[in-house]
Amino acid sequence: MCSPDGRQAGRAEPRDGSAFGCMDRRRKFDRQQALISAEVGEIPAVAHPLRRELCGESLLLFLVTYFPETTGSELFSLDHCRMIDRIENCLLQGGRFINCVYRGFAKTTITELAALWAALYGHRSFVAVFGADKTQSESMLDSVYKELCENDLLAEDFPEICLPFQQLDGKSQRCDSQTINGEHTHIKVNKGLLVFPTVRLANGHFSPGSGAILKAKGILGAARGMSYKTADGRKRRPDFALIDDFQTDESATHPGQVETRLTLIRKAILKSAGHRKTIACVINATMIAANDGVDQLLDRERNPSWDGERIPMVKKWAEAHDTLWQEYAKLRRAFNSDIPGDQQRAARTATAFYLENREAMDAGCLVSWHACYDPDVEESSIQHAYNLFFDDPPEVFDSECQCQPAAPSPEGVARLDAITIARKINGFGRTVVPPSATCLVAFIDVHEDVLYYAVCAWTERCTGFVVDYGTWPEQRRSYFMKRQATNTLAKKFKDLSVEDRIIQGLEILVTQLCGREWYRPDSTPVRIEKLLIDSGHKSPEVELVCRRSPFAAILQMSKGDGISAGKLPIAEYERRPGWKFGDNWYVPAPKNRSLRTVMIDTNYWKTWLRTRLATPIGTEANLSLFGQAGETDHRLLGDHLVSESPTETQGRGRTVIEWLPLPGYDNHWLDCLVGCSVGASMQGCSLRPKSHEKKLSRRERALIAARKRGLAT
Repeated sequence: MCSPDGRQAGRAEPRDGSAFGCMDRRRKFDRQQALISAEVGEIPAVAHPLRRELCGESLLLFLVTYFPETTGSELFSLDHCRMIDRIENCLLQGGRFINCVYRGFAKTTITELAALWAALYGHRSFVAVFGADKTQSESMLDSVYKELCENDLLAEDFPEICLPFQQLDGKSQRCDSQTINGEHTHIKVNKGLLVFPTVRLANGHFSPGSGAILKAKGILGAARGMSYKTADGRKRRPDFALIDDFQTDESATHPGQVETRLTLIRKAILKSAGHRKTIACVINATMIAANDGVDQLLDRERNPSWDGERIPMVKKWAEAHDTLWQEYAKLRRAFNSDIPGDQQRAARTATAFYLENREAMDAGCLVSWHACYDPDVEESSIQHAYNLFFDDPPEVFDSECQCQPAAPSPEGVARLDAITIARKINGFGRTVVPPSATCLVAFIDVHEDVLYYAVCAWTERCTGFVVDYGTWPEQRRSYFMKRQATNTLAKKFKDLSVEDRIIQGLEILVTQLCGREWYRPDSTPVRIEKLLIDSGHKSPEVELVCRRSPFAAILQMSKGDGISAGKLPIAEYERRPGWKFGDNWYVPAPKNRSLRTVMIDTNYWKTWLRTRLATPIGTEANLSLFGQAGETDHRLLGDHLVSESPTETQGRGRTVIEWLPLPGYDNHWLDCLVGCSVGASMQGCSLRPKSHEKKLSRRERALIAARKRGLAT
């Protein structure tokens, strides 16, 4: 609709001096001002060219020169220097390196600033920074951004990088319009992303750090396919990965989460550069638990492509460790908690004792970092280390300070970790029965989705050999949790009920184990003499299989019961007619024509098994695994065998080691080896030497009894 003068109705034509005209002029003015403010202007000259050049050749010099409040505030130790040199070498030459250091070693700060050094000097064009989670990794990048904006020393020597970041004034919206001499800088500041400005210098060349990319991700983030598309349309991929403390306290003790993080490092991160370029990687971390991700990467046998170093706080304890330092500990702990400030008084008294005897107390002690102590309350790094040693439980000090965590065990129970177990191999091939073995037994642990089994050979004096173990259906990977099993009974027998699947699976597995011959090295055939099947949860199905199996004579239903200290031990059970008793197992008389079931004290037998695993090869009554060094991977078995924690309990006047499952672990092959141990006991294997005395007849025993009563001569 048009007005009488031909203009469109509802629209006013702006005129000079009108309100609309003023608004248009205001918008044009704002745009012009924005363009002016987005122009960085003339880049100042480098204040100290020689300093900048020298620091580009040495990461250590860069750290102590430009960051006097952090990495330059204290003298680095020789261990620091060695660690920094290795990071530098990895940045310049490539490779994979892991630093395992204790808390407070400044590893995170060094990691952040190493990424900055690589970007500023153009040593690396795309640095990916990873932490245990997204928040941690992004905070590392925030720290780098703060240095670029607020560090005056950096601003003096890297004005072409620092000034554009400073001009943003913390407003990421200004990135898209920022220019230098009319050319866009393509700078980016987002959460988890820094893109350095692209700056053409006076000589026409671009600055070394132009367009460098720093990207932060949590270790569980989408590292696969990580890339950044530059303004000219090129897709860039990471050429360096810095990983800082990629574990949490929870994930480090959960084997499934440990394996998930290691898999992400091996596959998603180390392969993120593509096939045409190899990505370099440095990990700085503290060990949290035995066999955690850091512990595994430090193992050269399992991860030969990784170079690594473990740096403890105390390398050698003092000569007076058991004398003067114990007196020191008594003084430090001699305070009354009811009196405010008495703890501080005791600490001062202990410090005075240390000063009086310092030369003798320091003698022989070697610590990693001499500047690592609180000068307000301590006199030296040696005193600081001993304070931590006396104040914290041993497991805390071992983990946080010594990088040697160990799971606590009750007295009499050997400390073992999964790696130690996995390495205990005897050199025999899989399925080969050693010549010294006198019996071969097996055990099946029953579940609705997967059946676990183990086969063990034993000598009469309980030296054991794990001959074979696995699952049915077989899984097509070396490491998995039961919940991750993809090849399951349900997949094999889709049309059957859960109960029928278990029956079918058991019958197939029993036939595979008992229907074959196992061989000694000289090709002598051996057959399984006893096969125990767990009937704890699926007793009707297991009983049906045992009844109708052609191998029924060697099959035995079994059920475990962890007899606690408050319960009556099997040794004190009443001996009833038809019952059979053994070493902490018994077979009660059957009821209602059901099959006999061996009842097992699992607490006793798990402790027994732990002792066999801890006993060295070559010693009587040890248990070893099949395979050759470097050729057999028993990682998953090792995790199963340390999946339960021993706890000492007391009751009824006796002490019992009870075993409780650790969260996140599978324990099914632990159950299998316990079952094999009981099977060997049922076949006559025993730690007790067998008596070689002649067995007396009934008449001879009657005569002996009569002589004792004086009735016969």
